Amino acid sequence: MSHYQQLSISEREKILVLRTEGKSIRRIAAEIARSVSTVSREIKRNGRSDQSYSAVEAQRKYLHRRKKCRRHKLLLNASLKETVMRLFLEEQWPPEQRRSKGNRGAIRNLRHRGKTRRRKGTEETRGKIVISNRIQE
Repeated sequence: MSHYQQLSISEREKILVLRTEGKSIRRIAAEIARSVSTVSREIKRNGRSDQSYSAVEAQRKYLHRRKKCRRHKLLLNASLKETVMRLFLEEQWPPEQRRSKGNRGAIRNLRHRGKTRRRKGTEETRGKIVISNRIQE
């Protein structure tokens, strides 16, 4: 588990103020109690091409990157969800992910591999030859 925390907007503003005062990266890192490499990467990642740094712009870029890195929830679109349900249930398309246990009705209709589960006490009748006449008879 990582103990790393993202820079806050107030820390970014301190970086901006100290940077405009002409302080070194080591001095800025000591002032905000962060690693020198953290401050260096922050300035390199969110600074502009003319070597200026904006805390507001850096925060906006951070939030944009964070939102972009997550997986999009496709099934929030009602028409797409309806199409997926139809393809799974009616046309027997295989699901790519594990099926949830909460949606039991849909799970029973989906195509799957493996043995079917039987309740205890029931006898398996498939694959057995029924003997109509016994030797004693």
